[in-house]
Amino acid sequence: MNIEKEKVAKTSLSIASVVEMFRNMVVVAKLAWQESHNLVILMFAVTLAMTLLSFLRSGANALVVNELMRASRYGQFTLMLTFSVGLLMFAYALPSLLHSLKRYWEKALHMVMSERFEMMMLKKRSELDLARHEDPAFQDLSNKAGERGIFSLINLLEGQYDMLSSVAGLVIASAILLSIDSTLWLMVAFGEIPSLIAQFRYSHNVWDIYDTQSTTRRRFFHLRNKFQSSSNLFELQVFQNVGHFITRVESMLKGFNAEHRVNDKKKFRADLISGMVSTLAISLTVLIVIMRVVSGETQIGTWLFITGTLFSFQSSFSGLFNTLARQYENSLFASDIRKVLATEPVIKQPENGIVVCRGKIPTIEFRNVTFTYPDQSEPVLRNVSLTIKPGEILAIVGENGAGKTTLAKLLCRVYDPDKGKILIDGIDLKTIDLQSWYAELAILAQWYGEYCFKADEVIALGRTTDPIRRERVLESAKFSGADRFIEKFDEGYSQQIGREFGGIDLSRGQSQRLVLARVSYRKAHFAILDEPTAATDAKAEAAIFERLYSLKGKTSAVLISHNYANVVQADRICVLENGSVAEIGSHAALMRQGGIYARLFRLQADRFQ
Repeated sequence: MNIEKEKVAKTSLSIASVVEMFRNMVVVAKLAWQESHNLVILMFAVTLAMTLLSFLRSGANALVVNELMRASRYGQFTLMLTFSVGLLMFAYALPSLLHSLKRYWEKALHMVMSERFEMMMLKKRSELDLARHEDPAFQDLSNKAGERGIFSLINLLEGQYDMLSSVAGLVIASAILLSIDSTLWLMVAFGEIPSLIAQFRYSHNVWDIYDTQSTTRRRFFHLRNKFQSSSNLFELQVFQNVGHFITRVESMLKGFNAEHRVNDKKKFRADLISGMVSTLAISLTVLIVIMRVVSGETQIGTWLFITGTLFSFQSSFSGLFNTLARQYENSLFASDIRKVLATEPVIKQPENGIVVCRGKIPTIEFRNVTFTYPDQSEPVLRNVSLTIKPGEILAIVGENGAGKTTLAKLLCRVYDPDKGKILIDGIDLKTIDLQSWYAELAILAQWYGEYCFKADEVIALGRTTDPIRRERVLESAKFSGADRFIEKFDEGYSQQIGREFGGIDLSRGQSQRLVLARVSYRKAHFAILDEPTAATDAKAEAAIFERLYSLKGKTSAVLISHNYANVVQADRICVLENGSVAEIGSHAALMRQGGIYARLFRLQADRFQ
């Protein structure tokens, strides 16, 4: 689906949104049936049984009262009274068992569906490309869906059993009341309508607040998370920004909650009015029945049964409306979740993609590539053309914002070029099976992930399609220099990473070397290394680059670095300026040329004189 970038105007309660609620309920019910139709059937049965039992209890009470009055006149315990008392005892004994069964099956269904919904959301997020995740409109949608999480879907499912109970109660009570006097039914029914309207308006307004405040909420969580990261919190403290951030977070919370308070006040007033209407209606119906008892038309036991049925009818009516209102609110959030689940990646994968490389080092070609980020007007890359030969190490240098990392993203097909092509062995990257390309690709990006596993497991994440190979782990750790600190750990390569999991925390340099070991473990035919030693010390950096350049001819690589001393040994160096290839050649050739590279190289070198 397409995510609209324009801010959606406030919507109002509509027939379409109510229809969407029932559609969402059907979707969730179908998923529950697929996961465990046995639990669905059991919940259906126990819910109906509990509803029927409430009327059985009321009827048994009425029967006992009538029979007691009759027995008191004759002074003997009649057979009918015996049956009535037995029925009453049964009606009061059974609910405990039914409640226990319902709680047990409800919890079981909750766990089954929680797992299903959680995995659905996790898989969907994993299927979406970085381009989609970077889209602000999708971030707002994802944030709204995440505010209530999968609980909206769970509540939407469990609410259907509450609706079933209320509907069953309404049907039974309606049948009883209509057989006695339809006027009683109409009075109670009309008395509950104002409550329905109030509940639906409130539920819609709750969702509307989350909808219109989605960007603010996303910013709130961004700022709040700064207090949950020790490094961020330390920086806030040292820069004396704690008070500033707390003020901003508090302001967002107050603004958000202020809208909720206004909505709650409106609901409170509506509840008072609808409550008075409902009370008046039920009071009048009870008075009518009392007058019939006084006139001798109705027995006292029967009056108890009718009155109980009236209250059950009102309770079922009110319960149904309240449940519908909650379902409506849950549905609005569930619709956001369904929109996330229906979202497609920005980058379309070919149906029958071409498998490339097949175990050999590829030739990479950028042919007249121009690219502009979706939220920008100026291109980041302009008419870029360059070729990376098999086994060649190409270094890319340039000032910040020149397009170096963007070029790496295009190679990973995070985005597609606006113009031009990226060719892998002469095949357009758009037509290639992306998984086959990723199988030959290794990347150390500026945004690399950190994992709290054991040290050898972290390295072996480089290729999880194969069992962990101990000799390969050791070789990769030595390549990146990670072996120096891993072997000093108390538990060596079995050391748990992450203090929060009982392990140890790594420095940034150690973490980066562990990631580089992961890249090495992958044994890919093409590597993208974006500032691979930015956090390492000079000695380790020199050793790492020595090993990197030993791979010449064995693998192709794009090396992005701001340190010009590290790119001297590259086969060729590409200088990007304002998104275009300004110069390209070996270090010696570019130095002889005396252009941008030579000037910047000497500028850096002078700093160390």
